[in-house]
Amino acid sequence: MIVADNNLIVGFVLARDDFHAEAMAVRKMDSDWHAPALYRSEFRSVARKHLLKGESEDLLIQAAQAAVMSVTIHEMNDAEVLAILAENSKVSSYDAEYLALARRLRCRLVTTDAALVKLFPQIAVSPKQFVAA
Repeated sequence: MIVADNNLIVGFVLARDDFHAEAMAVRKMDSDWHAPALYRSEFRSVARKHLLKGESEDLLIQAAQAAVMSVTIHEMNDAEVLAILAENSKVSSYDAEYLALARRLRCRLVTTDAALVKLFPQIAVSPKQFVAA
């Protein structure tokens, strides 16, 4: 079981995404992915970038539906997220949701965000580190 960051989820469902190969390697190692409900808004933000690059709207809608099916979505509570924010003021509230979920589930956050891996090495790991372990 892992918490997957949004870039990993997008990479998993969109073959043309920059993180596709990494996401596929992680998925092969562990298919039990979890994410905070927030990821859906983040997914739409990345989908917008793909639209601007010429991806079809239909493909992105299908990818969004596939993404929902590929993860277990969790609602986060304020106390969990604020505890992460209190530990490190350099973390965004968005990133804190992923970290808090990994802490709740007692698993790793697999993230493409190198800064998070550096700030929270006990929780966060890069896709390459996860696959190599």
